[in-house]
Amino acid sequence: SKIEAGKVNIEQIACSPVQMVREVTSLVRSRTEAQGLALDCEFRGRLPETVRTDPTRIRQILINLLGNAIKFTKEGRVRLIVRLIGEQDRPQLQFDVLDTGIGMNEEQAARLFQAFTQADTSTTRKFGGTGLGLAISKRLAQMLGGDIILTETQEGVGSCFTATISTGSLDGVPMLDVSAPPELIDAHRSRKSSSKRAGDLRSHILLAEDGPDNQRLIAFILKKAGAEVAVRRDPHGHADAGDGRL
Repeated sequence: SKIEAGKVNIEQIACSPVQMVREVTSLVRSRTEAQGLALDCEFRGRLPETVRTDPTRIRQILINLLGNAIKFTKEGRVRLIVRLIGEQDRPQLQFDVLDTGIGMNEEQAARLFQAFTQADTSTTRKFGGTGLGLAISKRLAQMLGGDIILTETQEGVGSCFTATISTGSLDGVPMLDVSAPPELIDAHRSRKSSSKRAGDLRSHILLAEDGPDNQRLIAFILKKAGAEVAVRRDPHGHADAGDGRL
């Protein structure tokens, strides 16, 4: 409703795309492990050290796309491929989310991005959900200067969704060889930024949220800001004390 009313605020701040992707894959990895799925993340080519965008909205988009891929995949793997595309005057980050799940036929794919619509009623009964996630994510991606499209799907074989977002100007932004070991990338970044953490939220917070993806994302952000978080997973008072691990 906030999107429809034009009340969603989009930030434009400098952030690391590599770090964003690592955070998101860390958040969803427990779900793939619980289902016996492999989760692969691949960076292709050189990526900018920072981009100007809204990192919270990008995390929401990626968590939705990866969450759907995991939900509709019984066996096999889920892959996230990240690359830089576009001309110099309009560069974009592209995120491809591929799965080996149930896939869709042409009729189901045609209804995919309509609000409150899923592939069919049997999908809703079996997997749950409201049919809003993809519609919201597509609108958010468009607000970030990109889009989300269904690149490929085949019933019983799997699907590929592609999300793009604008990077903003990359003039003067260092480019990283992300095929290098993660510790080398982190060391390069640490030389150019402060090593101080943002831990200025010194408090105890009770997070009441029944959606596992929202639990992980919100708890991660709060803990990163310095808070101690306890998660209440359902309305009956079952809670886990936050111990700093996700």
